[in-house]
Amino acid sequence: MGAWSDILAPDGLFGPDVNVRNLTISYGCGCLVAIGWWFIFDVAAVYPGQDQFPHAYHTIGVFSTLALLMIIAPQARENGGLLCSPYGSRFLIFTGFLIAFTCVITATWIMFQDYVTYKGRT
Repeated sequence: MGAWSDILAPDGLFGPDVNVRNLTISYGCGCLVAIGWWFIFDVAAVYPGQDQFPHAYHTIGVFSTLALLMIIAPQARENGGLLCSPYGSRFLIFTGFLIAFTCVITATWIMFQDYVTYKGRT
């Protein structure tokens, strides 16, 4: 076990028995997603043309965020009920991981294709 495993958050918004490690990791992941979207919006604003910044990059980000939400949503069911049966939760988790893995493959493919077909070389 890690150093954060035995530390509990003080009573408050999240209840008396919330593990600090889970809260810290959740906040960190949320910040990384927000920073990633901030960067993609900033780049899209600076390079608005299709030839400068392909719109396919946005599609990968949208589906990756959707996959993240599909993976996280069934786990929120334990804390008050958000979704349906265990079969529905398993379906969402499986589909979320499937979409996330597909996004990794697609991102690699698109980035490699842009690198190979780059026209600015001398």
